[in-house]
Amino acid sequence: MLFWDYKDNKFVTDGEINCYLKIPKGYSEKFLNGENPQIEIKKSTNSYATYTEMILEKYLNIAKAYNISGMNETEIINNIKYNINN
Repeated sequence: MLFWDYKDNKFVTDGEINCYLKIPKGYSEKFLNGENPQIEIKKSTNSYATYTEMILEKYLNIAKAYNISGMNETEIINNIKYNINN
C-alpha cells in the first residue's frame, strides 16, 4: 500500500512507479454487500501496469461470482488462492 498524499500523476509520469491502486476505506465491506465500490488506478503506458490492471479485474470478477454464490470473505480468498495456484 502506498502512503502519500497523491496530488497528481507525478510518480507515474516520472516513471518512478508503473501503477498504483487506491483502495477506499470500507471497500471489502461494500464489495461483500453487493455494492460496486471503485478502485482508483493510475498507471503508466508500461505493459506491467496494463497487466496489473487485467489481473485485478480478473480477481474481482472471480470474487464477485463467489460472493454471489454465497461464499464468505474467507472462502472467497481461499478459493481464489487455490485457483491461482492450480
